[in-house]
Amino acid sequence: MNKEEALKEAERCLNCKNASCVKGCPVGIDIPNYINAILEERLEDAYDIITAKNILPEVTCRVCFHHEQCYGHCILNKKNAPIKIYELEQYVAENAPKEVRIGREGRLKKVAIIGSGPSGIACALSLCKANVEVTIFEREGYIGGVLSYGIPDYRLSNQIVKEVEKRLALGNIHIRLNTNIGTDLTLQDLKKEFDYVYIATGANRPNYFRIEGEETFKTQMMDPYEFIYSYAFLKDVNEGKGVQLGDKVIVVGGGNVAMDVARCARRLTGKSVEVFYRRTREKMPARIDEIEYAESEGVNIRFLTNPLSIRREGNEIILTKVNTELVVQDGVEKVVELEKTKEEIKITNLILAVGMRPDHEGFTKGENAIQLNKRGEILVNEFLKVDEYEKIYAGGDVVTGSLTVINAIGMGMKAAREILER
Repeated sequence: MNKEEALKEAERCLNCKNASCVKGCPVGIDIPNYINAILEERLEDAYDIITAKNILPEVTCRVCFHHEQCYGHCILNKKNAPIKIYELEQYVAENAPKEVRIGREGRLKKVAIIGSGPSGIACALSLCKANVEVTIFEREGYIGGVLSYGIPDYRLSNQIVKEVEKRLALGNIHIRLNTNIGTDLTLQDLKKEFDYVYIATGANRPNYFRIEGEETFKTQMMDPYEFIYSYAFLKDVNEGKGVQLGDKVIVVGGGNVAMDVARCARRLTGKSVEVFYRRTREKMPARIDEIEYAESEGVNIRFLTNPLSIRREGNEIILTKVNTELVVQDGVEKVVELEKTKEEIKITNLILAVGMRPDHEGFTKGENAIQLNKRGEILVNEFLKVDEYEKIYAGGDVVTGSLTVINAIGMGMKAAREILER
């Protein structure tokens, strides 16, 4: 969107007093106010308004669930002409001055951040405004977390992540790559050196599908991509590891990650890619536009379909699938497999995209283990504080389970505010 287009779009905003678009934003950005700033050509002010609640607009304008959030809640939806809020956000992010403002007061606090995903980055950038000394510890050899390894390049270019890295450098934020907390350093080490620690390691451990024959098949695999989880698949694709797939790829799952995997697989092969989802189209958790994009690119989504088992016969991979139906039992909807519909098919690759779980192995074992809730997420109080420790906070997917980038950013910024108030 260029300047002329942005001004024309901004003119359409009704500047609602009780703006539904703000209610639809997970972090409550003052959307009418920043659109008005665009209209008055005050881009720096528009950027300040956005970043007061969302410090990474260059990311969220590309990856947020706009149709379910701000854009989807615009009152002009009633006329089928909602304001293109995310495009205006992108216009501001790309054209406003992005000087990193560092506070002038003395550096009275030192904060360690574990993980350089969206929540860790948001916390770091927020703290540097108050001139807090921040060090980010990242297990990988690059920053970004899910922004780098979990989102396809066609949705979020690696160049955007590099621009974010420049902002961190301008804020004098230290980054220690290839450092695993739990082996290279312990949480106790960080507590001794830093005033506060923020854990933002995300959710990048796969939920295991436990398909019949899985363990036996893994020992017989001729190629690591014959059976792989979405996280590892997308990570290898984004790292440019030369992923090669066969001509019959099956993706299991119904969320946005499954759509990302399927679209990436389709781009890699140019051949048959099918998605198995055990419920109906209406129940699919993926965004409607992501489903439509996948289908328009040639991905075949097979609803009410589930894999049962996998095995190898010579050089062939045999997958047993079954049709399903949704039934209500005692007021609860359940997925029931229809035994008579079992069918064996030959495939080349099976990619499981059935959810992720928190990554906290480095500090949830041993004598000083951090407490988890029943879902296996780090337990925090309303201030994102890990109850039994005075110096430790946690946020993002490691606390909530897999949610959205904007939720992780919001929690990172909240953690920074809580630390600054101590």
